[in-house]
Amino acid sequence: MQNIIVLTAFGLMVIVLFLQGISLKHLKIGIFGKPPIQKFWFVISKFSLFGTIILCNLKAIHKEPFQTNTPDYLIWSGITLIVIGCAIEIISFINLGMALKFGLPEEKTTLKTKGLYSLSRNPIYLGFFVVCIGSLCYYPNIVNLILIVTTVYLHYKITLAEEKFLEKTFGKEWEIYKNKVRRYI
Repeated sequence: MQNIIVLTAFGLMVIVLFLQGISLKHLKIGIFGKPPIQKFWFVISKFSLFGTIILCNLKAIHKEPFQTNTPDYLIWSGITLIVIGCAIEIISFINLGMALKFGLPEEKTTLKTKGLYSLSRNPIYLGFFVVCIGSLCYYPNIVNLILIVTTVYLHYKITLAEEKFLEKTFGKEWEIYKNKVRRYI
């Protein structure tokens, strides 16, 4: 049961992201923008996040090599956080709609302030962070910890760079929004 929940949560997140990518491609809009930090570190941030997701999925599929003496309450806490984090990400992807990008948009865009963006300026990253905490509870090991620390640190740097871009792009509208809505929660 635990494994099915983990695989389903991550699977739904991937499906929504994939479908949104297909929609953007159909409309001839790219899903990739300009990296807000050095490209090398931007790519590492995505691979480290992907790495922790892969580890959790591998643990869910193949118990034997990923066996830990993790108490059930910690595993279930991790699963709960993974599901919550994936739900936050899925809703955030949908709220962004055609403005979804990996990186900064290079075309004209609007400031998104509705849906989860009315509660958090960075709900996708909030979802990432919740998934990371859940991942560490679900599969506590040193490799996962390193991937998670890398993910959180680099996505924090990305957040700061994106906020500079938003301030420059949207000026007063950004200032009003920033003063009204917190960075994460």
